[in-house]
Amino acid sequence: MFPRSELRMIFDTLGEVDDTVIVNLEKQRELGVPLQYLLRSAHFYGLDLFIEEGVFIPRFETEVLVERVVQDCKCAQRSGHSGRLRIADLCAGTGAIGLKLATSLRNVDVTLVEIDDTAIRAIQKNVELYKSEIRALSNSVKIVQADVTEFSDEHCARTDMGENGAQSQSKYDVVVSNPPYIPSVEELQEEDITLPNDVLNEPALALFGGGEHGMLMPETVIRTAARVVSPGGKLYLEHYDDQAPEIAKILDNQGFRGVEHFNDLNGVPRFSKARVPIGSSGQAQG
Repeated sequence: MFPRSELRMIFDTLGEVDDTVIVNLEKQRELGVPLQYLLRSAHFYGLDLFIEEGVFIPRFETEVLVERVVQDCKCAQRSGHSGRLRIADLCAGTGAIGLKLATSLRNVDVTLVEIDDTAIRAIQKNVELYKSEIRALSNSVKIVQADVTEFSDEHCARTDMGENGAQSQSKYDVVVSNPPYIPSVEELQEEDITLPNDVLNEPALALFGGGEHGMLMPETVIRTAARVVSPGGKLYLEHYDDQAPEIAKILDNQGFRGVEHFNDLNGVPRFSKARVPIGSSGQAQG
């Protein structure tokens, strides 16, 4: 991800730093430890987020997904959407997606859903970092530690009070997720694809989707979204570049309509969007 010399360039801007510390960090970089872990900081769409080893590093390409969600939410609010928008970020990692939405929109209640203990600690610190901005926009953020398979009506039906005093609603207008979706190392090797050392130093739980061609977690997110998205609500999903056709089939099977795929900045079909029809019960099929 970053050249070895970048560590010294970064520390030069911070002032006097012990040379021994820099040399030790450079050695870790040579072993493939991501720079974000060494600096305990990850930049995402204008946010400087706390991160540590064991937490998925947010990617620049995901900003395209967030931009689309922001645009659509603002459009819905301008079109007279009644009440506050309720948003869930599934497989939240550092909380990057949900926090960017909570600091870009107004009158939204965001729920960050994550199962991993280390990631939950990072989310808590990042929510604290941006709580003033969140409050200033009349927004609230709730953290739920749960497996995506367990996140259902029981969680979204709670009536917790947000920091702005607003009561949360029963279902979500928007679910967004960047779940683990990379096919297994063995499947990638069959395609002559080798993951960089930097990536392999991230937690496997946050990278590999499981099942055939990494589709287990994306399908799990879709099934969960089908239960918790309100009629007329939308799901936004990041996935592997060749998973779009299978994603479309699963979305259709789970009752979503209006499936749309869109590209990342490299022209790769990286994202899918779909809606729950008005009048739908929101219950997953099969």
